Amino acid sequence: MKYLMPVPNTGSADSHQNNYAANFPAPISSNQFDLRIDQNITSNQSIYGRYTWKNRAVFSAPLAGCIGFCDNSGSPLIGAFSQLEQDRGLPVAYNYTINSKLINEFRGGFNSIRDGLPSLDYGNVIFDRRHRVLATFLYTLPFGKGQMFLPNSGRLMDALVGGWQLGGVTIFQSGAFLTAAQESVDPANTTILNVVGVTRADVVPCVSPRAIRGLTNAAGPVFLNPGAFTLPPVNAGRFGDASVGSVVGPGTDAVSLSLIKSVKITEQLQFQFGAQAANALNHRNFDVPNMEVDQPGFGTISALQTAEGAGPRNVEITARVSF
Repeated sequence: MKYLMPVPNTGSADSHQNNYAANFPAPISSNQFDLRIDQNITSNQSIYGRYTWKNRAVFSAPLAGCIGFCDNSGSPLIGAFSQLEQDRGLPVAYNYTINSKLINEFRGGFNSIRDGLPSLDYGNVIFDRRHRVLATFLYTLPFGKGQMFLPNSGRLMDALVGGWQLGGVTIFQSGAFLTAAQESVDPANTTILNVVGVTRADVVPCVSPRAIRGLTNAAGPVFLNPGAFTLPPVNAGRFGDASVGSVVGPGTDAVSLSLIKSVKITEQLQFQFGAQAANALNHRNFDVPNMEVDQPGFGTISALQTAEGAGPRNVEITARVSF
């Protein structure tokens, strides 16, 4: 609006002399690009930078029959001008994330601190996982007309071998952090069982918490050694000494695959069919074990994982029409 200086209307509504009548076009020439770099320095530190370059030019279009407030190269409303906008930017940011994946847990006052063992309340976040890798891919198989293999295929051969895509989702992660618990004894006399329902168990010194590999019982595989944990003494004046998140549960290895064929019927009509297999390798991903020491099935795994395609292998035949 800084170029518009109102003058009295001197013509009809569709006349050049009417300075409020029309929105005359203004050709624009614009060039712009951005370059962004993100770098993770450590697990909780990262740096980010972006360089922006922009040139934008706005030109008024010359119009014939101009009178009054203009010249031979300009608009009858705003006159002749060429406006050039230039923008150069280089924002840089540094991020520091406070996320150690550890918690400090205090229950029922300061009983555990009074024992001089505050480390028992400091541990890994329950059900968090230390390591997790999630990767996806989609690959067009190089078969058919114009591809690496069978590039001179005829229409029938290309319809059979061309247009196939192999996709996949892979998940590899360590086990969830768990805490050995019990619901029979309130050793600190804080009525925690009435409020929470469970409290921590005691650790048996010098006994490995992991069961012998391959050991099973009637309920399923035995993951933890029942002899590694026990109930705290009654009226001990403290909580159980099994530290928070000290047990690592079973991990996850799952590879899910899909093979899809696309057939172009018309320019706007496409038919797709194929198969999808969740946990294609059928790897047994065990769920977390029973973590309550005072139950008969303590340390035993009774189910498999189901989230993110980690359950038993499941194959589906798919078909889809896109238009």
